[in-house]
Amino acid sequence: MSNILFISRYYLPEKAAAAVCVSETAKRLVQRGHQVTVLTTVPNYPMGIVPSQYHNRLLQEENIDGIRVLRTWSYIHGNKGFLRRILAQLSFGCFAPFFAWKAVGQPDVTIVSSPPLFTVIAARMLAWLKCCPYIFWFADLWPESAVQLGVLRSRLLTRLSEWLEWSTYQRASLIWVVTEGVRDLLIQRGLPPERIFLLTNGVDTSKFRPLPQAQARANLGWDHRFWEKECQELTHLYDDVLARKDSKR
Repeated sequence: MSNILFISRYYLPEKAAAAVCVSETAKRLVQRGHQVTVLTTVPNYPMGIVPSQYHNRLLQEENIDGIRVLRTWSYIHGNKGFLRRILAQLSFGCFAPFFAWKAVGQPDVTIVSSPPLFTVIAARMLAWLKCCPYIFWFADLWPESAVQLGVLRSRLLTRLSEWLEWSTYQRASLIWVVTEGVRDLLIQRGLPPERIFLLTNGVDTSKFRPLPQAQARANLGWDHRFWEKECQELTHLYDDVLARKDSKR
């Protein structure tokens, strides 16, 4: 049995994709007999609103689905405003190791999820303090994606982020990617193929599986009136669009 530490800025009860991926992976590791701890911050995504039970505490612990969840204080801001979001991400990456380094115990391995990239600061600090390897698990190339989308424009921040990204690749014991394209790109950039682990995102087939349309509608409590209402609304919307186009002519 291994003692596994996940570090993720997002976790349940948040519904962010990263929170779901980490929690589902952690639950299955627990089912296989491993001891799993998740280091995260208080729930706040996407609006930046923290539930009252999580207020005013530097460190708190709870158990969710057999997983020990440690939540540390960090600066909180809603999912808008680039600089403030970066500050919120940096605050978790930089402060979480100091608030939780005793509470996390002695992990055998640390798995850090990205984005946000700045979470790796916490992973690298804890891996150094605890003398344990870390796995860098990411679903998006950052800061490359932010630059291409025009979100990240600062040259200084871009350069610092690129240094953090590349040095994290080099120091990670394993790099976990979820697409073949990213794996091939990292190999082209010079990373050893044997240090890159490809594991695509999966699906729980006990929850998501093909069903006959009639059965699926019955399970959801939908009847024929639901479909008729949707069709009527789409028809009205289409007629409204056509009317506006005619008026412009």
